[in-house]
Amino acid sequence: MTTIERIKRLARMRGWSLQLVAQKAGIGINNIYTWNKKTPSTKSLDKVAKVLGVSIDYLLGNTDKLNYPNDNKDKSKVNEAVDLPILGSIACGKPIFAEQNVTGYFPTLKNDLPSGDNFWLKCDGDSMDPTIKNGAYVLIHYQPEVENGDIAAVLLNDDEDATLKRISTQKDQTVLIPDNKQYPPIILNKDNPGKIIGKAIRMQSEL
Repeated sequence: MTTIERIKRLARMRGWSLQLVAQKAGIGINNIYTWNKKTPSTKSLDKVAKVLGVSIDYLLGNTDKLNYPNDNKDKSKVNEAVDLPILGSIACGKPIFAEQNVTGYFPTLKNDLPSGDNFWLKCDGDSMDPTIKNGAYVLIHYQPEVENGDIAAVLLNDDEDATLKRISTQKDQTVLIPDNKQYPPIILNKDNPGKIIGKAIRMQSEL
């Protein structure tokens, strides 16, 4: 991997964009993009390495181990990454079939995850815009119940369709509310049942 590819991978683990990494490091995003063509200065690279919690050697490709800096003596505090599965796509518009097949894996920091089953889904559509953009990856924590106002993945039509919406439970029905006001809400009741499969806990757009 190139230096930028390594930076992107580490940023993705944290749910950060490349722009956010640049801001935290106090350097311009265009500065990072130039590293595709020229070797970065030691000063700038050191700033990015400190933000991401790794060594300069890792970013330069001199080692494939994350190789945390030597001043991190407490190894128990090292936040290791795990590869969580990406289970197809989920609709952010009209409900579409969410294939329960692993289409890839997303490196995710282990210490940032709630206990239990977690997985990623890729969003298709703009009904949750501006909160969740079309094409974004959403981290889902498997749980059958969520609180009002939470964004959840919901199965519809005898578990054949899936959609991502904000939840509002009202007496004997549940309303799936899109953040994009151009879309109507979906009402779940005994005549139109649905099943919550998990709570959205993080979103990651393509870098």
